[in-house]
Amino acid sequence: MSYIKNAKQEFLNLGYKPIKKCEDGPDKWIQETVFNLLKELSEQGHSGGSIGYAMFYFKKMANMSEDEAKKEFIKDGYKPIEECEDDPDKWIQEGTLKLLKIYLNGYQDQKVIDYFYKLGKQEPISPIMCTDNEWSDVSDMSDGRVTFQNKRCGAIFKEGINGKPYYLDAIIFTGQNGSSFTGNSVKNYRNESIRSSQNIKLPFEPKSFYIDVIETEWADKDETVEQEGGGWWTSVIADESQLKEVWKYYERQETPSYLRYKKLKQLSQ
Repeated sequence: MSYIKNAKQEFLNLGYKPIKKCEDGPDKWIQETVFNLLKELSEQGHSGGSIGYAMFYFKKMANMSEDEAKKEFIKDGYKPIEECEDDPDKWIQEGTLKLLKIYLNGYQDQKVIDYFYKLGKQEPISPIMCTDNEWSDVSDMSDGRVTFQNKRCGAIFKEGINGKPYYLDAIIFTGQNGSSFTGNSVKNYRNESIRSSQNIKLPFEPKSFYIDVIETEWADKDETVEQEGGGWWTSVIADESQLKEVWKYYERQETPSYLRYKKLKQLSQ
């Protein structure tokens, strides 16, 4: 689905009229500016991680002048754009400045910034409802499992027609040395695995929680000798109280200890 096609549907989901039916006012100007930004973003041809950089710097600099934005890039360690070779450092700056120019010449409003930031990353701007028409069958890419992917947010899946939908990036783990990763190998203090993917509650808006972990490198898989360069890593949650906010937003993961707690609670009632 193209940026513009996707954005038009998201605005309809939010209750906006199609742009052709809008009177001359904020509802029309917001959409026009967002569509122009998305068109430019598409023409810049981003791929992989570059889209993240583009959206990050646009949001960070949206209310700056061109000169202020250039100075901000220098603060972040970039060379002045005039001194850059034809490389990613130059392209990121050029692309951001083009986006800023469109915004500064369009309808300047926080909603424009927020909508473009999400739509540029192919995230929804209205809640996910997981209705039947939101799903695509991707079983051919799932090793024989019947798997569905959400059309409005590609990081939401479910296994089987009646499976519980889950969001891949519910938890992002951050190590003590600044590393960030997702997966299902992190343990709590009971040695139970805590997953990055978590079952969602409806209506749903994508949200990631950053949870601190302590990473340890071992010389062997038996984890008997800590050794830098050993190649075998383990990760343990540093502060489990951080998970409280996760369990408020997502369905609580049913670890063995939590299942025991639920059973004891039922027996005591």
